[in-house]
Parts: sequence; structure tokens; C-alpha cells
Amino acid sequence: MKKIIGFALMAILCATIAFAGVRERTYNITNSGIGTNAASYSIHGMLEAVYIDVAAGVTSRVVVSSSQGALLTVATISTDTMYYPLVPAKGATGTQLTINGGGTNALSPVYVNQAMSGPVTVTVTDLVASETNDYAVTVIWSDN
Repeated sequence: MKKIIGFALMAILCATIAFAGVRERTYNITNSGIGTNAASYSIHGMLEAVYIDVAAGVTSRVVVSSSQGALLTVATISTDTMYYPLVPAKGATGTQLTINGGGTNALSPVYVNQAMSGPVTVTVTDLVASETNDYAVTVIWSDN
């Protein structure tokens, strides 16, 4: 009986490790002319990075948001770029956390990854009239 319980616990532990980690979702969005288009998926975890693949010769605005607020806003983008958005950490009283900045003894803010829970929406706006453009915006998050 003890062996069966031991094997069951090992199986649960292995399954937990196998399903935790970094995940990604690519939003494929097509715009025509000067237009705005969006896509949403349900994501739960900590935002790690956003990779924006922009159509050649196009200038766009990209906003990644969740029900908790804006996660990333890129006012103007015209080349493929990887972003690592962070937010200032807040303490229990709501004040921003700081750390001693080192040689200058100045206080520097502490930054952390943003939490996401629920629908995460990517909105792409073409800023210049052009042909139909395809975008791939990849949201990368950790769920552990």
C-alpha cells in the first residue's frame, strides 16, 4: 500500500513539473489600409515578454492589455522587436518599493513582471495608409 501511495505522489509531482513553465500565444492580426484590428485569448500567469513581428515597410501602434489594465503600449513600431515589460513593485501599503542604487546611494525602484488573468487583448493600428498587412504578436508568460 505504501508503495502505491509513493508511486501516486511521484506521478503527481512529475505532472506538476511537466505542466509548469513558460508558455506563449501568437496573435495573428490582419489590417487593411489605416485600420485597427484586435484579437483576445484567455491567459493566466506572469508576463515575461512580447515579440512583435511587423509587416515590412509599415508603421503601427500596438497595445497589449488585460482586464487588469495596459500591459504594453508601443506608440510607433516599424521593425520586429522583443519587449520585456515590467512594472514598479508596490509594498503592502501601496507605496513603491525601492533598493539602494549602489555607488551613489540613491534609491532605485524595484521592477517586477506583470500578472495577467483572463482575456489578454492585442490591438494593432496601422498609422500609414498601405496594403493589407499581417502581424504576429507573441505574448510569452510563465504560469508557475
